[in-house]
Amino acid sequence: MRVRPDAQGCAGRKRASLCGCVIGIAISGILHVAEFTFTEADDGAHVTVGVGDAITIYLSDSSAAGYRWTVSSLDERYVVVESHSYRPTSAAVGSAGAAVWKLSTRRSGTTRMELKKSRPWEPADSASGHFAIDLNIVA
Repeated sequence: MRVRPDAQGCAGRKRASLCGCVIGIAISGILHVAEFTFTEADDGAHVTVGVGDAITIYLSDSSAAGYRWTVSSLDERYVVVESHSYRPTSAAVGSAGAAVWKLSTRRSGTTRMELKKSRPWEPADSASGHFAIDLNIVA
């Protein structure tokens, strides 16, 4: 699924929305949680999400070559990493796959999340890939 930045969303607020659907849960009209999915095609996106919303990021990864996606910038006052995993595209040894980051938003504000693709043994400035999204988190 792809995210269209700043598309019209729930309750007339500007929100990122998934092509297909945004999964929302309302309990007594008080709680609204949405799930957003981003890929490398969304690099540099500016999106509006709600407090408590779930964010999943899929980035292509080639672990056999030693490259790993790592967080290079994240303000944990606004966004927290719930999990990070690797999903191979096939069962073959050394096959490419995707790094999967699951995050949740904590509080209102504006923040930027940045990830870099690099080999752990190489200098910090030798990243072979970058991914960033700017988040406007609203209550």
